[in-house]
Amino acid sequence: MSIRPEIRRYSQQMGKLLLIVGSGLLSACSIAASDFSLERVSEVTLSRELNEISGLWCEEDSLFAINDSGNSATLYQLNLRGQIEQRFTIASPNRDWEAVTARGKEIIIGDIGNNRGKFDTIHLYAVNRDTQTQTIKPEKQSYQYADFQSAKPYQHDYDAEALTYHPDVGLIMFSKSWQSYTTHVYHLEADQTSAAVAPLAQIDGLHWLVTGADWDAVRQRFVLVGYHPSLIGELNAKLAIVSEAYQVEATFSLPSGQIEGVCVLENGDILVAQEQRKRQPAKLMRFQLNQPVENRNNIVQLVDKP
Repeated sequence: MSIRPEIRRYSQQMGKLLLIVGSGLLSACSIAASDFSLERVSEVTLSRELNEISGLWCEEDSLFAINDSGNSATLYQLNLRGQIEQRFTIASPNRDWEAVTARGKEIIIGDIGNNRGKFDTIHLYAVNRDTQTQTIKPEKQSYQYADFQSAKPYQHDYDAEALTYHPDVGLIMFSKSWQSYTTHVYHLEADQTSAAVAPLAQIDGLHWLVTGADWDAVRQRFVLVGYHPSLIGELNAKLAIVSEAYQVEATFSLPSGQIEGVCVLENGDILVAQEQRKRQPAKLMRFQLNQPVENRNNIVQLVDKP
């Protein structure tokens, strides 16, 4: 979803918070990131059809992507160069699609966005990823926030844009958390229909808006992306490595932009999707995460500094 003027209020709140916790964050991030380096190895401009790309999921030879609210209910299949190869019309409304992942043979679309705090319910749409049909009627699951309260736009935690699948846990949703700056973790059980859900864990130490997530099954860790709006309206893009126990292991600053999706290939390469914003086109970037740090070119900033 395009960023609106209300985000300046969030930026001012974050500025105050960082004055308080800045010194502690610097110490923690310096230790965590010291064993990692992140290198951008490629970048391509996406089709204008994906200007508002909001979710990304990948397998070894293809990607799946969606746009957010205000766009058609379309699931896109791309190649690894970011070129559109197929389009599937999903016979369900795009209220605010913000995430896409997979569970077995199913592609799961997360209609979970709620920047303005109007919705107390999230919806998941499941489609068979081997389908040959161009128009698909998905299976729908709905979940209600157990502790939902009426909220003002951009001043609440009932918003999410990150969804992934863990084989031992099931679907996991990470909150965007405009109000508390703490990432809440929700486990969405497959057999729960129209169930009330509450956070089962939280991730401390990020202090930015999480907009994408993926479970790296090979290396047994989560990769999260998002951004921190600056006081002048710029979006400082972020990437974090998070353990299976939801502990931050490393954080990185990415090139400035509205980062909206992430997925990890089997070889460990990380694909990051960026929505169009101002003069920046929608992009697909590819990064390599290396450990330990070596002398390399094109290294993205290693340690976040408040």
